[in-house]
Amino acid sequence: MRYVLSIFQTADGGPHWISILTFVGWLVTGALILSSLVINRNDRVRQGPWEFSETQQTELVAALKASPKGKIRIEYSSADQKRARDFALKLKAVFEQAGYDVWGYLGAFHQATGEPRTGLELNVAKGSPSDYVGAGIQKALQGAGFEALGTVGGETDTVVLYVGIKPSR
Repeated sequence: MRYVLSIFQTADGGPHWISILTFVGWLVTGALILSSLVINRNDRVRQGPWEFSETQQTELVAALKASPKGKIRIEYSSADQKRARDFALKLKAVFEQAGYDVWGYLGAFHQATGEPRTGLELNVAKGSPSDYVGAGIQKALQGAGFEALGTVGGETDTVVLYVGIKPSR
């Protein structure tokens, strides 16, 4: 007489198909989740952190020192928080080295609608001091090899530099 039953058997000893199918479903789901995590990790590793070379940093500092000074606030995307925050900290150090009045706090921005911000974006108020300062910053960033889009509608006395998701190229 058989006293121990498998979780895949019914009381009469036949296969319990619901348990078998549930187990197979869990295995397939686990494999899909694991492969998704590996693919996502490999994509992040391939894309790597945001960095700029010593040459770029030197060029950027020199160009910023020659540009008009003012207040700047740097914010980074929470969607790519690890890379964007690290890059924002590097940019903050460069701006401070060049003599800009940089906010001490780096805030993360959350984007609820639309395409996520990618790369660098400067936000200024048209015809204001921030517009004048922002134009110099944009030119310096582009001279160092960074694309920096300019948008209008910001604060009158402070340039806002958004560090979005790292561009894929």
